[in-house]
Amino acid sequence: MTGRYGTFSDEQFEAFKKRLHSKVHWLLLYKEKGKCDFYDKYFTGVMRYFNSLNTVLGDSADVLDLLVVLQSAFDESHKKDFDFKAFKNDIFEAHNIISRM
Repeated sequence: MTGRYGTFSDEQFEAFKKRLHSKVHWLLLYKEKGKCDFYDKYFTGVMRYFNSLNTVLGDSADVLDLLVVLQSAFDESHKKDFDFKAFKNDIFEAHNIISRM
């Protein structure tokens, strides 16, 4: 994988993707626990992190897809009639996007 700051080995990028999966998975776990005081802060931090990833990877379409689906999950999590299944589907779609990177 080639990015803005150089080339990354396949092994290096695969290890990095595991960390990305972990960040996304914690969004689901924190929401499952119910009201978490730090949920919004964690979620927005993850979004900023992925936005920065877009710069490092050279404006990747996959990163844009990832940001959109995560924004959808964030929006769903703040609806008055919150649908956990829809939220969970967005989180799983984020995992799919990371896997195809």
